[in-house]
Amino acid sequence: MPAGENETQNGSGSEIRSKYRFLVYFREEGQDFFVAGFNSISGLESEVNVVEWRTGDNNETKKLPGFGSHPPIVLERAYDAGTSLKDWYDEVFSSAQGTGAGEYRKDLVIEILNRNGTTYRKIVAVNAWPSKYSASDLDASSEDPWTESIEVQNNGWDFEDIGNANSTDSNTSS
Repeated sequence: MPAGENETQNGSGSEIRSKYRFLVYFREEGQDFFVAGFNSISGLESEVNVVEWRTGDNNETKKLPGFGSHPPIVLERAYDAGTSLKDWYDEVFSSAQGTGAGEYRKDLVIEILNRNGTTYRKIVAVNAWPSKYSASDLDASSEDPWTESIEVQNNGWDFEDIGNANSTDSNTSS
C-alpha cells in the first residue's frame, strides 16, 4: 500500500482497532504497510526435531536437537471489501505457474491489541508467503459471516520489542 493513506487504512484508526484484536502489516524496507485486521490467528509454533543417536556398543540412545521447523500461520477474518490477501496469494500462484514476476516473500508483522485497542505485543514472521487461500462456504440460510483465511509459510517468527516491555495489561485475554 502506498504511504500517506488515512488512519483507518494504515491500521491506526480507532474503528479498525476496536473491530479487531490482531492487525497485520507487510514490512518492506523498514516500513510497515497495513494489510488487514483479523479475528483469529493460529500456528504460532516452533519445533526442534529430536534425533536419537546410539553411542558405542551399549543399547542406550542419546537425544540430540535436529532441524527446526515452523508450521504455517493461519490468519482468519470476516470477509470485507479488501483484496490485499487474495492479491498476495495470486502473486505466489502466478509465480509458481511461471507467469508471475517479483518478490512475493514478505516479512509479516502481527500487532496484538489489548481490549483498549493499544498495542500489547508484536510478532514478526520472516520471509512469509501464502500457500493457501480459502473462503467459507456460501449458505443463504446461515447467519454466519462469510470468512476468508490464508495459510502463510514462514522461516520463523519472533517477538519484537515495542518499547513498553514493563507495562502490563490484565485485559489481554479473550
